Amino acid sequence: MNKFAKISGVALLAVSLAVPATTVFAAATAPVTTSTAIAKVSAVPAGQLVSLVGFGSSANTAAITAGNVPVKVVNVNDIYDLDTLNELDDALTSTKRHAVSQLRANIASDPATQAWFAQNGLNTDDVLAVSSSRGSINVYVQ
Repeated sequence: MNKFAKISGVALLAVSLAVPATTVFAAATAPVTTSTAIAKVSAVPAGQLVSLVGFGSSANTAAITAGNVPVKVVNVNDIYDLDTLNELDDALTSTKRHAVSQLRANIASDPATQAWFAQNGLNTDDVLAVSSSRGSINVYVQ
């Protein structure tokens, strides 16, 4: 084996180890950023979270697998306070239950989107909303 092949192999290994742990790369999609890398200000304000629940147009859910925009996964438990999470739970058991069920059913009915969730270690039953904002798709999960 020549000297350059060994150096190339070492460089490739170094680059692969340097990828941040909070970023997941799904096949044929843009990088996925988890909520640990998202500043609280980049997600919707707490007062708007409950109204966003259940939102997810077919264009937004299709954009998840298109690969042309970044996808941010926001775990609401990581960035919102207890009062907001309690409001969210109340909405999920009453006014927003049907909308969230419909959103999850839409995601589950699309094999490509369902595969994307599985590749990224996400459960579609945890999805609360899918929105587009500032040139990216935000997937809100609990």
